[in-house]
Amino acid sequence: PFLPLMTKRQKPRYPANRSPNPNKLHIQELTSSREEMRLPAMASPQRMPQLPTEILLNIIDSIAPFSDLPEIALPRNHPITKTLVALTYTSRALRPHARRLLYVHCLYVHTENRLRKLLRSIQESQQHAEGDLLEYATSLYLRPYPVVGTIADVGITNDVRLLMTALAPRLRRLLVDIPFRSIYPDEDRLGVRPVLRNAFSSLPVLEEFCSVRDELYLELGASDDPGVWSGWERLKMLVLYNVDVATEKFWKGLYLSKNIETVVLTRADGLMEVDMKQEWKNQFVGEEVRPLEVLLVNVDAEHTIPLGFERWKKEDKMQVRILNVPISYYGDEDLIVICQQWVKRRILQGVPIAEWS
Repeated sequence: PFLPLMTKRQKPRYPANRSPNPNKLHIQELTSSREEMRLPAMASPQRMPQLPTEILLNIIDSIAPFSDLPEIALPRNHPITKTLVALTYTSRALRPHARRLLYVHCLYVHTENRLRKLLRSIQESQQHAEGDLLEYATSLYLRPYPVVGTIADVGITNDVRLLMTALAPRLRRLLVDIPFRSIYPDEDRLGVRPVLRNAFSSLPVLEEFCSVRDELYLELGASDDPGVWSGWERLKMLVLYNVDVATEKFWKGLYLSKNIETVVLTRADGLMEVDMKQEWKNQFVGEEVRPLEVLLVNVDAEHTIPLGFERWKKEDKMQVRILNVPISYYGDEDLIVICQQWVKRRILQGVPIAEWS
């Protein structure tokens, strides 16, 4: 529909002593016309439309809505984690918001390297003008030691202490997968146990806690004092592995936990030695017994009937529920690992204990 503009007559492109080839000249004119028609479009490219930063931030918020994410922490390979990490490299305007959401939803520390990177990230946020990211760190999954190994590592242990000290004022949910019993007090030549005990002693706002591999064994020697978890004033849910319920210090610790509501005991010992409900009542002398829900977790073949079970009533202040962990058809798996990982997955995913079945 458009004709090329000819400002002046073009010189012939063939020698003067030769006559032009009509077909070739026609092709050259068409080619020249097409090139001139494309020039205006290339000279003024249109800009891509851009959304305001406020709308982009609202879109980022919709990626990880708090109400829809009950998990303790999302792993590194989760799509939400990948998206938030990518957004930290997108622009300076989006980076602070994406980092805050990473601290809220993705504190998943499963290697020594991840632990050190998190500590470095905390230090950088405190040195720059992005604000204190620690106020958003309320949930943590912590497994810094090798899966097959011990806690006899001074470097990792000191980093755990630094991390817990930094997060303690705001940490409300904590899941630890640490083999505290891999080194006993009389074997602790590196002195890591006192450091770990100090790291977990002061958690003033913690409400939910799970120790995957033991009962948070942080004793420094023979003692009748209850576990360090008894000093967490706001603790509501306690999940421990292989607790000896026949010890007085366990019940004393529960009594000192004034806000405790739910206790999950995986493969507990001493169930046939003491009446759990009676032990709980004995802690309250001259005061009303507080309600408590207890869940006993084990594989079906290794469950034991608790002492006094036949006398228990539905209206008792302590309610005890027994739950069987499913196993494979062949039954050739390690029962300890099966129970530990089954409980760990549900705590990590944030499944309410009332819905465990």
